[in-house]
Amino acid sequence: MSISTDGSVSVRPARRLRPVPAAGRIDTASRDSEPQFRQLLEALPAAVYTIDAEGRITFFNEAAADLWGCRPELGKSEWCGSWRLYWPDGRPMRHDECPMAVALKEGRPIHGAEAAAERPDGTRVPFLAFPTPLRDRSGALTGAVNTLIDITERKRSEQFEQRLAAIVEFSDDAIVSKDLDGIIKTWNLGAERLFGYTAEEVIGKPITLLIPLDRHDEESDILSRLRRGERIDHYETVRRRKDGSLVEVSLTVSPLRNAEGRIIGAAKIARDITARRQAHLFEQRLASIVESSDDSIVSEDLDGIIKTWNPGAERLFGYTAEEVIGKPITLLFPMDRHHEESDMLSRLQRGERIDHYETVRRRKDGGLVEISLTVSPLKNTEGRIIGASKIARDITERRRAQEQQNLLIREMSHRVKNLFAVTSGLVTLSARSARTPADLAEAVRERLGALARAHGLTRPGLINGNGQPCQDTTLHALVQTIFAPYVDPERCKDHGFFIITGPCLPIGGNAVTSIALVLHELATNAAKYGALSSPGGYIHIDWSVKKDELLLTWKEHGGPSLDGPAEHEGFGSSLMRRLVTGQFGGQLSYDWKPKGLIIHLSMPVERLTM
Repeated sequence: MSISTDGSVSVRPARRLRPVPAAGRIDTASRDSEPQFRQLLEALPAAVYTIDAEGRITFFNEAAADLWGCRPELGKSEWCGSWRLYWPDGRPMRHDECPMAVALKEGRPIHGAEAAAERPDGTRVPFLAFPTPLRDRSGALTGAVNTLIDITERKRSEQFEQRLAAIVEFSDDAIVSKDLDGIIKTWNLGAERLFGYTAEEVIGKPITLLIPLDRHDEESDILSRLRRGERIDHYETVRRRKDGSLVEVSLTVSPLRNAEGRIIGAAKIARDITARRQAHLFEQRLASIVESSDDSIVSEDLDGIIKTWNPGAERLFGYTAEEVIGKPITLLFPMDRHHEESDMLSRLQRGERIDHYETVRRRKDGGLVEISLTVSPLKNTEGRIIGASKIARDITERRRAQEQQNLLIREMSHRVKNLFAVTSGLVTLSARSARTPADLAEAVRERLGALARAHGLTRPGLINGNGQPCQDTTLHALVQTIFAPYVDPERCKDHGFFIITGPCLPIGGNAVTSIALVLHELATNAAKYGALSSPGGYIHIDWSVKKDELLLTWKEHGGPSLDGPAEHEGFGSSLMRRLVTGQFGGQLSYDWKPKGLIIHLSMPVERLTM
């Protein structure tokens, strides 16, 4: 008897096996050779067993017992020694349906029938069976011998190859193989989707079909490196599609070897990175915008912990990124505004966006800054909100500009009202000394002209007749210009309704408008409500300089009797106080005497001469 490479057993006629029903022995033509055959079968690495003409197992070697995981009872166990049997598709197989039973019942050998044996521990062993019937010299069936070949490793290899083939075939990446001459040998569906060619269109053609002309040198370099056994990982380049368009790819190239280990070609995996590159470029642009933005751009998690901090945030709040990342965002909040953060986080977790929320934050130096805040939810790749992005813009200057605009509008309204009131007063004043209508018209015209010149001094950014900024002047000249409309030449050739005393004090071009505005406000108030509203009233303006400080006193005489200050400070008085205390750093006080108002004004001289 001999076993061929495919696992089949052939039995020479001179050495046929005869069944030994109860004893489990092999009866051959020569009983003297029986121990040698047993020894031979025991030594075989393949599982071998025999049955008699009734299908009872008469012999098995140790390899068969190992395959089955159990030892059948000789002369009683039938057809196969396995605990259980299964068809290749997993269906249970009866023992009398096994290849050995079929071979004996049909009297024919079977070459390589596949089945699976289940061991008592539950593991299954796939095998190929090669049963061969045994006959005596008369041709009568005496039993059969079977060889079982364990194909576990082969099945694993087949399954691996099947999985690998499925991965290659259905991969989103282009997977292509070529020989060392650069000729395409295989082409998967991913390559068809990426490059537009079908397998039939490219197999057998050079891989340079996909390479732009200005990149053909890449192929020779890749082949050279492959011949040296190198692997090329994530090589980013450009390839051309069938329609002529270019696509950015990340290329991984590995050498292919034959059974002897000799390199015979290459496997190429190409991944379309167009979207990734675009996303990367977008991220770079976005990072550049964030980095160079004048606005503060900060991100935080849902616990309010700072995660990112751009240079704009450093400029606005004074902290470096190292000082604040990992710390709570409330570091920037004044104590009375901590509630804003919990409210914002609640709104963010509902997916809301907060636009142009105006609030106040605290800088590193403790100073407060007014900001406009835009807050957007940050989401992860699954769309879950994980934090917030905050863009803060310093609106201090804008708020100041708004306040200045509002102030100017109110001032304009106030001045218009004043002009009508003062004009009415000037007409009354002129009428007192006019003898004829012509005299009245001339007096009103002269006073209105003087009023226009005085009013011109109160305009911000004053430009003179030569188109140049207003030049320096003196306090005495400024007072005379402002009060010229109220001078009555008939009543007093020197000062009209005013007595002006004080040393010569220069007033710088930057201070002229504001000082004129203060004096103009005092004069118009006196004309409407004070000494200038009465025929015999007059004003004494006196100033001196002590310890680099201007001390000015305004005294009204002969006006209406005063009951005290007004219940509410008017716009003009508020504007005057703001100029004196805010711009010049001075002080302003009122003494409401029944016989006339006294005003004390002081301010640093250096502020006036700038």
